[in-house]
Amino acid sequence: MTLNTPITHLVAEVNEAIISIYKSTDSKELIPKQHESVIVKNVLELTEKVEDVVSKEYDGYDVLTTKIREKVESVNGNIISLSLLKSKEKVLDALFNISGDCSSLVVIFALSPFLRMVHFKEVTCDLVRSKTDIKDFPQILFTVQQYHQLLKSLANDSNIDKGSKDKIEAICVGLENKMEMWASAYRNKQKQDGLYKEVLEEFEKCGDVVLEAQKVVEKVVENYTKEKMGINQQLDKIRDKTSDTQKKAKNEKTERIEQLLTKEEREEAKSESEKATDEESIEKCQQIVAESQRSK
Repeated sequence: MTLNTPITHLVAEVNEAIISIYKSTDSKELIPKQHESVIVKNVLELTEKVEDVVSKEYDGYDVLTTKIREKVESVNGNIISLSLLKSKEKVLDALFNISGDCSSLVVIFALSPFLRMVHFKEVTCDLVRSKTDIKDFPQILFTVQQYHQLLKSLANDSNIDKGSKDKIEAICVGLENKMEMWASAYRNKQKQDGLYKEVLEEFEKCGDVVLEAQKVVEKVVENYTKEKMGINQQLDKIRDKTSDTQKKAKNEKTERIEQLLTKEEREEAKSESEKATDEESIEKCQQIVAESQRSK
């Protein structure tokens, strides 16, 4: 069983393009155009999908939306910076961050339906406990219907195993029957105390089933995270190798320049360097003395 969210395939393509860029360390281009276009295209589509889901399904759930938007802003910021970076090492760092943030979004979207269900369950139960008058029953019934819709959408989540799916669907049918009974009781102005209790009992059952399904998906998320960590380790090795290559090239360039200089020129350059260092030290001392005198 693998993670399957609305954004997983986009992130997979982004990560694949990033890995290709990491491996193309001999390329004269900092970012090969064919890989860059894949990353930019998919990240733009990813941003649109995330914003669409957040605005439609997570409105009012600030704990989750804030975290999601932080990741999206980070990804977009790193995408913009790619065109401004001048060294391969910095480009690889930015790509590494993009890969990490995109993969975090996959995990958030895999687990967020369960977080939402827990949040909504608590809100609904608090509402039921605080409302005891028959005139409040339409509000409770409406809230229960919303929870029922969330449950149905959760049953269609492709990350859930068949056993959990069947249990959730059975809970949905049970809730539908209860809602019909509650609506009938309200129309006939029957005493509601027992029905309120049934609402809470039904939600306890829902909570247990949702938690069971969540544990299954958490194992899938754990496997996804381990796989991503393995990829990160590979990228780190390539990034370190690139950094070492750049340092080696810089040292070789310095050595070549030194070889072209005469002995007198090298001594003069060394003297100028030491002089600059001495002048900098004197200037710092003068600043410290001046600040000390001002404070007296």
